[in-house]
Amino acid sequence: MAAGFAAFVEELLQPFGRVTSRRMFGGHGFYLDGGFVGIVWKDTLYLKAAGDGKRMCEAAGLKRFRPSSKTPGYSLGFYAPPDDALEDPDALRPWVQIARAAATETGTKKPKSRKKPAGA
Repeated sequence: MAAGFAAFVEELLQPFGRVTSRRMFGGHGFYLDGGFVGIVWKDTLYLKAAGDGKRMCEAAGLKRFRPSSKTPGYSLGFYAPPDDALEDPDALRPWVQIARAAATETGTKKPKSRKKPAGA
């Protein structure tokens, strides 16, 4: 994945809260105020969705994150926002709100760093 796109996404998400990211599974995971809200995979941003937000993403016909072509029926609850949302924070806002709600609903937070036990 191009580091430039991850930096672009980090900047894109900044109006919505404190953004952090980390490399994961060959892509990047993105957090807003500690809640896991999105993935960048192969230069595409996918935002988390659950419950009503997931139904809204599906009704809008958003592209669903499928990590492997080896299992085409397998997908995760992440959707690519519409292309215009990557150019306009106001157009991105409803999709970020869905992602934040999903992060809260599923309780996914950035893992705390693990310290080695004394004497290890």
